[in-house]
Amino acid sequence: MKRVIIFFCLALFMAVIIQPNISNSLVKNVDHDIPVNTTSRPLTNEDASLTQCESKAVICIDADNGGNDHGYEVEGRQLAKDINLALALKIGDRLSKSGYHVIYTRQDDNIQESYDSDESAEWRIEKAIAGQADYFLSITLYGDSDIYQKGYSIFTQENVKTIALANEIANQFEVINYSEYKGIDSDHYENFPILSNKEIPSILVQIGHITNQSDYSYLVDENFQMKLANAILKAFIKEIN
Repeated sequence: MKRVIIFFCLALFMAVIIQPNISNSLVKNVDHDIPVNTTSRPLTNEDASLTQCESKAVICIDADNGGNDHGYEVEGRQLAKDINLALALKIGDRLSKSGYHVIYTRQDDNIQESYDSDESAEWRIEKAIAGQADYFLSITLYGDSDIYQKGYSIFTQENVKTIALANEIANQFEVINYSEYKGIDSDHYENFPILSNKEIPSILVQIGHITNQSDYSYLVDENFQMKLANAILKAFIKEIN
């Protein structure tokens, strides 16, 4: 009987004292297998899921207005030039992270020169040419005396590739339920100085009405700005990959 009690005590000691220590030592031994992020800025899930382009095309992103040219102004609202720039930078960032080579006509508001619309378009196009851009994408805003007018339009040259890209941008904007689609116009591009150079396939996206409260609310929302940027990225990936 004493022998049974001794064995029982030994078994209990093993279960309570020794076994947990063994388990803990095993856990400690696998610490070195845990991966460590050594990058200075961790990739987000959104970055990691970006489709990488194959073409590595050079895309010039143009934020309309800037400097002394404020664009359309509405009291109590952000200036059109600032909204254009915020959108352009986000679009460029998404394109760049997908492997496109991105250049800009401006990345801030430090524009000292004062040009009329034709001169402004000329120097912006010259920047695109100097950067050997394959495509030119200009972002601008509407303004209207009728505050109920809203929506976006896309203007492009008579170019099969840019017309297809414009159509896909419109499709992607519809996917995210953005405002009202006014259509694509490739017949009157000559009315827009920024589209005048046929050597660079160009698109002008009039992306919304700053004078309309609904459009304005979308356009100044940073999260929705990112949705618009991602929509344009998806269009490029599908059509200019």
